[in-house]
Amino acid sequence: MDEAKCPVIGGHGSKGTEKRSAMEDARMLDALAQFNREKIPERPVHAKGAGAYGEFEVTADISDICNVDMLLGVGKKTRCVTRFSTTGLERGSSDGVRDVKGMATKFFTQQGEWDWVCLNFPFFFIRDPAKFPSLMRAQRRDPQTNLLNPNMLWDWVTDNHESLHMILLQFSEFGTMFSWRSLSGYLGHAYKWVMPDGSFKYVHLFFSADRGPNFTDGSQSAAHDDTDPDYATRELYDAIERGDYPTWTANVQVVDPKDAPKLGFNILDLTKHWNLGTYPKGLKVIPSKPFGKLTLNQNVRDYFIEVEKLAFSPSNMVPGVEASEDPVLQARMFAYPDSQRYRLGRENVSEPPKPAQSSNTAHLGPEFRDWVAQVSSKAWSGPHENDYKFAREFYAVLPEFRSQEFQDRMVQEISKSVAQTTRRIRMKVYRTFELVHPELAQRVRSIAERIVAEREAAANIHDLGTSARLHVGYGPSRPVRERILRMWNVDGDPIPSLLFQGGGCKGVVPVDIDLITSEEAWFDFLRVTRPLWTQWAEFNASVNGHLERLRPVARVCHDPFYDVAACDFLQKMAGDSGWRASQPDALQTWIWESGQGVNETCFVQADKSSRCHQGRIPFYSVTVESVEEIQSSVLFARRFNLRLIIRNTGHDLAGRSSGADSLQIHTHRLQDVAFHQDFIPSGSNVPMGRAVTVGAGVVMGDLYHRCAVEGVTVVGGDCPTVGVVGGYLQGGGVSPFFGLEAGLAVDNALEFEVVTANGSFVVANEWRNKDLFWALRGGGGGTFGIVVRATMRTYSDVPAVISELTINEHPANTTSWRHALAIMFEALQAYNRHHIGGQLVVSALDHGKLQATLTMYRLVESDMHTADVQIQPYSELLREKGVSSTFTSRALARISSSFRQSPDSFPADYGMIAGSVAISNELFNSTGGPDRIAATLSQLSMRRGDLLFTSNLGGRVIQNRQIDTAMHPAWREAAQLLTYVERVEPSIEGKLASLDRVTKSHMRTLYSLEPGFKLSYANVGDPSEPDFERVYWGPNYGRLRAIKAKWDPEDLFIARLGVGSEEWDEEGMCRVRTLAGRVGDTVLRLVRGVIGS
Repeated sequence: MDEAKCPVIGGHGSKGTEKRSAMEDARMLDALAQFNREKIPERPVHAKGAGAYGEFEVTADISDICNVDMLLGVGKKTRCVTRFSTTGLERGSSDGVRDVKGMATKFFTQQGEWDWVCLNFPFFFIRDPAKFPSLMRAQRRDPQTNLLNPNMLWDWVTDNHESLHMILLQFSEFGTMFSWRSLSGYLGHAYKWVMPDGSFKYVHLFFSADRGPNFTDGSQSAAHDDTDPDYATRELYDAIERGDYPTWTANVQVVDPKDAPKLGFNILDLTKHWNLGTYPKGLKVIPSKPFGKLTLNQNVRDYFIEVEKLAFSPSNMVPGVEASEDPVLQARMFAYPDSQRYRLGRENVSEPPKPAQSSNTAHLGPEFRDWVAQVSSKAWSGPHENDYKFAREFYAVLPEFRSQEFQDRMVQEISKSVAQTTRRIRMKVYRTFELVHPELAQRVRSIAERIVAEREAAANIHDLGTSARLHVGYGPSRPVRERILRMWNVDGDPIPSLLFQGGGCKGVVPVDIDLITSEEAWFDFLRVTRPLWTQWAEFNASVNGHLERLRPVARVCHDPFYDVAACDFLQKMAGDSGWRASQPDALQTWIWESGQGVNETCFVQADKSSRCHQGRIPFYSVTVESVEEIQSSVLFARRFNLRLIIRNTGHDLAGRSSGADSLQIHTHRLQDVAFHQDFIPSGSNVPMGRAVTVGAGVVMGDLYHRCAVEGVTVVGGDCPTVGVVGGYLQGGGVSPFFGLEAGLAVDNALEFEVVTANGSFVVANEWRNKDLFWALRGGGGGTFGIVVRATMRTYSDVPAVISELTINEHPANTTSWRHALAIMFEALQAYNRHHIGGQLVVSALDHGKLQATLTMYRLVESDMHTADVQIQPYSELLREKGVSSTFTSRALARISSSFRQSPDSFPADYGMIAGSVAISNELFNSTGGPDRIAATLSQLSMRRGDLLFTSNLGGRVIQNRQIDTAMHPAWREAAQLLTYVERVEPSIEGKLASLDRVTKSHMRTLYSLEPGFKLSYANVGDPSEPDFERVYWGPNYGRLRAIKAKWDPEDLFIARLGVGSEEWDEEGMCRVRTLAGRVGDTVLRLVRGVIGS
């Protein structure tokens, strides 16, 4: 009892008195200090675990290949401890999470500790250890929400195709093995077993569970997650306690080093398994030999001391064992002890013993040395055909290896995960699985999109343009064009509407979608419009349900449609170019989502109480997946004379990919790619060499990726989300880095497959429909037909060196800035003369500062020294002028790799309006050319966010003058393309002001550079260019106009500032120039007759 007659129990109470504070109680302070330190940081991976003691017994003589003391002598036993674990999530997660599982065993041998750090799969996601941090972060919780986010995983997988083999296995039922006693463990890496004379064999070691895989346990993992997340740990402990000891057989696979280069795959590649005979077919089988038995027979007494503080490492080896050249193994040998030094403290981590002897490779010859050198080559981390082969054959063998149901469940699990991602990620997944197996891609797509559609329907979500269903009762609110000039009633007479003033093509006012907020209201409209809703429904059936009603993507951020979650998601995604490319109701810049009027807009960043209008977003869209669906869409538009818009990714700075009151054909899902060793065009017997046929929906980054696998590249741009065969190729295809060596993209076009205005599907090349072929090569997209596929020449994907010379923040409108800019153009001039690709980009920063970066691409064998020598003089010139600059160089294994990895995102409120002008070879390469160009460009008043950049022409662009294309002939005399991009303030007033400023200020300045050489590029031309026929096509325009009249006599395909658009108003709805023989009243009578039929 203490002084207050209160009992004191044990040593757990403080002993404070009136004269003594608690802080003087040493025993209490020591207890608190010990409590504060009894937990240690959890492992960065494999945090959740379970463990047990056991013994290992040698069961077979392997002394002919092994000199490890522990393994010499049948019956020899060694004590050990094993730890099982999950990989990606934290210590409190479930045992049954779909994840890679660990099985690490530490053998206490007479020569020291030997660790087998195994996984339950015989291969892994990566072969380049530099990718490990990003891989693990992709599988952890979202750093913002702290929730699991499948977008992170699938975005990573689709950018790292070597992981496909592993991802299929993980999403099979192997990925939910829920009993530690049924788990097998594979080292995965090749090790060396070294003999006393230095000779060695490569070996792969693994434990196979004697219970065999238990998929029943795996199927119950979801239930256990809810009721007992520690089920596997509990089951292991209970089994050992009752004497039901789990056992494993130790196996070894052996490869002689002289045979390693001949296996058909690299055993140092951790993304591949050593073939046991199941798959891949055609590769050498590497049989396994059992040699030992592991038995776990004793539970731990103190988990924290005996298991949690265990330190495993692949570097813990004994004499007779040596690490192979596998780079992931080499990295793990550093990473594991380094992590343990942080987790346990340096004094608790033992240094691995040094091997008694080293392997000898001197006698193995150059073939072996070349094979080993692969792991340090630049191509090692890139995609290989074997990455797809192993994944493909795993998928194909599952029905035979396990069962059809096993494969079906794997597809289901993948689909359920993919369905939780954004549309942009889903499209990437489907394209990636196409490389593995078309059937796999189709099955995953079908199931995932059905799940998405069901989820949206259940939540009554029809936002963000993701729905692919036609809602019965929706119809076109205002089909206005010359032949359908107003709304008509069932008797063919015009009806009054609050949406129209005047009638015909005069006095049209914008549609306010607030006025029609229900399906019933749309149904009422349909009863008095054409086409009837039944005809829309028939059309939807003809395109396999791919017709959808579009509304402005930003409407979820405005009343009365405001949705907090949807608006938040949209604001996060609005600047993502890849996401915008996949959305039928979004363009790359909000500029062309809005109309010209003050009330024709629906901005993401506007106040939610502001009115939201349809603007230039089409009313309907068909996301086509076949030629037949395109044909049905064309014929439907012809039948009812609808305004037709052709769109791929929406990368369009002139408003050609959107249009008010229109039907849109969205080609983004046409993703087929086929490579040819020696392409022969249709109608010809002349082989044209290596080529690639590209579907209309393929974007530049994906094509570069596919090309890299084949070791080739194409003439393309540096923006990864631009569509290849749409406006880019048909508009000419300027390439800042490939153009000097290979010309324009259209110079390399060999064939187009096209749906024409009468619904025919034709081939256009030098032998068939030659006039159409000529027009498609530079005559502009969306004008002569709908290109379904295009075939282009390919070139070897060579190494390169990228060098960048950057002028740091510098005040604009100064003499020193003009001198600095002239020096940059002198360097660009020198590169141009030597056919070295390059680009100058000037960026406007805050506070009137500018930054300029000159990038040089040497498409030759990597030579950093040569690149440095070539650019150094210009760096010195800048320094002499007192201009601060920096210089860097880096080598690329493949030139296209830099483009397909380029970031492509902008702030959500970023709007762009551009204008461009070409510089003649005569001016650019003249003595005073750089000074004159710099002086003119210094007059541009650049504001924050504005860009000015060059694109290299000259070289092969000029030399290809014998290639007859629709491009302005002056392109064959051009050396540079200058493009000015103005950032638009996020408002309709900002848009109108920028349009005016680009035309009246920036373009006048650019054209003043060379008044006698007035040439512009339609793909980045002034959206208000008053003389587009002359500056885009010059003397070729008359011929283009005649071809247009032949192939599209009714002007079904009208693109803004495209061939024939001068006959139409701004939106392509009403004729503004009457053609001979087309009398307005006659046309109206004919139209009313069509409508009444």
